[in-house]
Amino acid sequence: MEKKLKNGNFVKSIPKLNKYQEEHPNEECLIRLENTKGITSDDISKLNSNIKVRVATGYDKVKVRIYDKDFGYYDKSVIYTKDELFEIIKRMEQIESGINPNWSEIQKAMYVDDKIKSRITYTLGGKENTSREKSDACRTLRGLLSNENVCAGYSMIFKELMDRQGIKCYYVEGGKTGHLHSHAWNLLKLKRGNLIYFDITNEAKEYRENILSDGSSSIYDFIYTHVPGKSEKITNYFKDVCDISYEARMRILASIENEKSFLIRTYNIKRENGENGVLTQIGCEEVEDKLLYKYVYSAMDNNGNYEAPKILYSHNNLAWFVEFGNRNKKGEEFRKFSYHLVNSYLTEEKINYAVQNTNGYMGLMDIINGEMQVYRKISGDLIEKLPVSINEIERADGTKLTISEDKNIEQDSSFEVLKLHKYIIYEMIDGFLKQNIVYSEMDFSRNNEITKDEGFINQFLSRDRLDRKVKNDSGYLGMYVPGKINGCTNVSFVQTLQGRRKKEIVDLKEEDFIKAEGKNFMEL
Repeated sequence: MEKKLKNGNFVKSIPKLNKYQEEHPNEECLIRLENTKGITSDDISKLNSNIKVRVATGYDKVKVRIYDKDFGYYDKSVIYTKDELFEIIKRMEQIESGINPNWSEIQKAMYVDDKIKSRITYTLGGKENTSREKSDACRTLRGLLSNENVCAGYSMIFKELMDRQGIKCYYVEGGKTGHLHSHAWNLLKLKRGNLIYFDITNEAKEYRENILSDGSSSIYDFIYTHVPGKSEKITNYFKDVCDISYEARMRILASIENEKSFLIRTYNIKRENGENGVLTQIGCEEVEDKLLYKYVYSAMDNNGNYEAPKILYSHNNLAWFVEFGNRNKKGEEFRKFSYHLVNSYLTEEKINYAVQNTNGYMGLMDIINGEMQVYRKISGDLIEKLPVSINEIERADGTKLTISEDKNIEQDSSFEVLKLHKYIIYEMIDGFLKQNIVYSEMDFSRNNEITKDEGFINQFLSRDRLDRKVKNDSGYLGMYVPGKINGCTNVSFVQTLQGRRKKEIVDLKEEDFIKAEGKNFMEL
C-alpha cells in the first residue's frame, strides 16, 4: 500500500495506517509526504515499526521526473524507516528549541544555518563514488544522524527546517557552466519578496577552517559559480537573487548568538606525560590591525572531569591546519607540527603561564629545522586589550565555568542607560564547549564577594537557569539577592533587550540587500 498524505492528515491517519499494516503484514506500507511541517517525533513514535515514510524535501516530483529515468535515486533515497525519521525529527527539534518564535524569517534562517554548519562536517563523496548507504547518509536528512554531509545533504536539511518554520525555501541543484549537476544550494524567499541565497557547504568549509569573509563580492562569486540546472524554476540570478550586506549580517548574528555549542573545531589533547584536555577554536579577535585566533582550553583530570575553561590567543589557525592535514592524509609536516603543538607549545605549564601573565596570549608557533620556535608578534599594550576571564566558578556538583566580560558591548545607548554588563560564559558539557551570552547589572568579577555566595554559584548560575534565561529573557540574568534563588529581575530590562533584538531586524532597509548589476549569466 502506498499513500500520499498532506501533513495535517498524516497524524489523524496514524491509527488507520497501523491497523491496515497489521491486517496486511506482508504488504509494504509507504507514506509520501512533502515535508514534516507540523509533525513531531512523538507522532512518528506512534507508527508501526515497518511503515516507511518518504519525505520529499528537495526531491520533488519535478526532479524525480527529470533525473530518475534510469536509477530511481531521487525517489528512493528519501524513503526513511520509522526509526530513522523519529531520530531525524528529534535532531531537528533540538535545533528548533533554540528558535525564538518572535524572530523574523531571516533571523530564524541564519540561526538554522549556523547550527547546521557548526554541527555537521563536510565529507567527500556522493552517489557516484560511494556505497548506497554512505551516499544516502550524506545526501539526505540522514546527515543529521551521521553528522556528515555533502552539498545535497546540507541543502536538504536547511530546506526541511525552513519548511517546518513555514518559510519559503528552494532546494537547488546546478553547478558551474559545463557541470550543471555537481552542486546544491538554497534560495530563501522572504515575505517582503527578496530572494536570499544560502550555500551552507561553502560556509561550513570556512567555518571549519575559521576563515573570515566580509562578503564584499560574494553575490558575483555566487552567480558565476552557481548556474541552476534544468529542473529549476528560478534561473535569472542577476535579476532575482540578492545577498545581505556584511553590516546587516553582523547585526542579525548579534541578535541570535546568545547560546552556542562547539561540536566542530574541538580537539582532544593527549600529551606524552599523560596530561589530557580539550582545545576548542571559537573564532577570531582583532586587536587594532592584528588578527588572533581565539581558543578555549579545558584540562581534564584522571577521572574525566573538566577544569574551568581558559581563554587563549594564538596567531596559529589550528582549524585550518587540521583540515590541511586531513586533505594531505596527515603527512610528515602535519605529524611534526602536531607533536610539538601538543607536547611543547600547549603544555599545561605554558597555558597557565600565558593566562596568568599575558592575558592568554600564546604567540606564534613555527617549526624551523625540526625545532619549535615561538614568536611574540604584538606588543604588551595590545595584549592588555584582549578579553580575558574575570572569574572561574565551581558549583557544588563539581561542574566548572568561566566568565568573561565583553567590554566592547554593542554600540547602543540603551545599554548605557540600563548600566548592563555583557558576559560570555564558557562551560564544558558532554565533552564539548558551550557558550552563553548573558547580561546583568551585577559585577561578576572574582573581586565581588557576592559571587562567592553558594546561592549565586549553585542556583543563580545553574546550567538550567542559564539555558532558561537565554531562551526566554534574551540572556538577561537580573540581580542576585542572597536568599532569593532566582534573584531579582527587572522586567523593563528584559523588554528592552527583547525589543532591541526585534527592532534590529525591523530596521533593515532595502539598501541592506545587495543585488548584482549586469546581465544574466546565461545571456552572456
